[in-house]
Amino acid sequence: MLNTALYCVLRILPLVEGATGGVGWGRQLLAVLGVVSILVASAFIVFQRDGKRFLAYSSVEHLGIIALGVGLGGAGTFAALWHTLNHSIGKSLAFFLDGRLGQMYGTHDLGALAGAAPAGRRCGGSGSSRGCWR
Repeated sequence: MLNTALYCVLRILPLVEGATGGVGWGRQLLAVLGVVSILVASAFIVFQRDGKRFLAYSSVEHLGIIALGVGLGGAGTFAALWHTLNHSIGKSLAFFLDGRLGQMYGTHDLGALAGAAPAGRRCGGSGSSRGCWR
């Protein structure tokens, strides 16, 4: 859903800039908000112990990276859109894996899941959840 919201912002950006007569200010605003998002989310990630919240704050940080790329323009826009695709696929698999590990171990606490690496490889290593049910 976060990537969809960013896509909507990107679709409306040229309309807003055209209506206000100011070219480039929208991209500058995206770049500034992207940096702020990266900094704030990074501060929360450092102290996070819950796996799902860790992934959620990581998504906020990644959207900041994407907004910064769009704000830079040119190749940054291409890289941001490519990152959007990769983030959508990778983060959904990470959330599925965290949910399954939570079911297997009864907790989402990252400290308690420190020894769950073999289950993580079995569940998420191939990108499919087929191996999680064994």
